[in-house]
Amino acid sequence: MSNDEKLLTVKDAMYRTAKDLESGALWTSQAIASIAELAGIDKRCTHSQALIALSSKLDEENELAYEQGLRVGAGITALKAAYILAKGHGWPEPDDEDQGFGSWIDRCFVPRPCLDGVPVQMGDEFTADGNDDVYHCKGYAYRAGGCIDLINDVLIRIDLERCAQPVPRYVDANNESFNALDTVWDAETHEEGTVDDIDKNGVHVHWVDTTIGDCYVDPGRLTHEMPFLAADGVPLKVFEPVFDTETGIAYVVAELPMPDICDKVRLYRCGAEDSFSEYFDVSRLTHTQPSAKEGE
Repeated sequence: MSNDEKLLTVKDAMYRTAKDLESGALWTSQAIASIAELAGIDKRCTHSQALIALSSKLDEENELAYEQGLRVGAGITALKAAYILAKGHGWPEPDDEDQGFGSWIDRCFVPRPCLDGVPVQMGDEFTADGNDDVYHCKGYAYRAGGCIDLINDVLIRIDLERCAQPVPRYVDANNESFNALDTVWDAETHEEGTVDDIDKNGVHVHWVDTTIGDCYVDPGRLTHEMPFLAADGVPLKVFEPVFDTETGIAYVVAELPMPDICDKVRLYRCGAEDSFSEYFDVSRLTHTQPSAKEGE
């Protein structure tokens, strides 16, 4: 093997050996001897010994390339990435003054003011001094470290140290907004709870059943409507068909119980002409038609 071949990477040398073998320039035994020399073992080895040694050599070369990349390659790679970014966006390109990616950023870009550690974007909303007035970022006041807003055609500066992100508006499964101390129910488990906090993390609920543990809940899973469970454990809904568990007669739910006014469900019999309202306990209703009783 020539000195030039020794300067090649293992991958490149292997590729050249394979091409020579394919063209007939090398016999199989010569190719194995070349691989053995490349791997640094005796050329009189078996085929399997040559391949195993070559595999170890490749691992060593990959580890060395990785270590060199960590030591000297990272800065070069980052600057190359900066050059590509600059070309693609029309930004200033790195030059001889830039010792690394960080120095290029410092030279060409001004950091945006941050609110709660997050850079403020144009158009972002926030409140100030604990009041409900919502401001909109329309520019940056770099010397003051804040933002500016246009209020009644007058530019005002807002110090971000006095600001907070506005609380998002969350809605329940019926598109109803939440307020602190609202009574809510889990639409899946039907557990009752009270909204004790609303913040950027979501809606925090204190459950009546203290074994559940207070927690943040997906707003879409909550409802402000008290569930009235039929005999089958499924909540009743207005206009849906139900059955009397005692007679099997079909009804349509006209109105759900109203706490402190009426504790029964108002129903209309299905298919009956001039049907009049009937009132049943929720426990007497089911969503599936009961089987006929024996003898009926």
